[in-house]
Amino acid sequence: MNLAEKTKVLVKSALMALLPAYLERRHTDVLALQAFLAAGDYEGIRSVGHKLRGNASTYGLHALSDIGAQLESAAKRGENSEISLIIGKMEQYLRSIEVCPS
Repeated sequence: MNLAEKTKVLVKSALMALLPAYLERRHTDVLALQAFLAAGDYEGIRSVGHKLRGNASTYGLHALSDIGAQLESAAKRGENSEISLIIGKMEQYLRSIEVCPS
């Protein structure tokens, strides 16, 4: 994905006011994931991935939910390099989304 490309995401109008705070917390999750990875805390990574998998779909962020599932799975296997790639994918996704009311 080109960094200049935007990924349009349709979000229910009722959730639009909640989305900025939700996305800010996901940026904080990226920092936490990086710290967990550096510390070898796979349970921390798995926990963040599990929560992300569950709550991102509520906002229509299905790709982010998939990223959560990938994190959860890679953490269970202790796959450092894969986790690092997934965290990078999450960062890129969060930078690229353009939210549109549905």
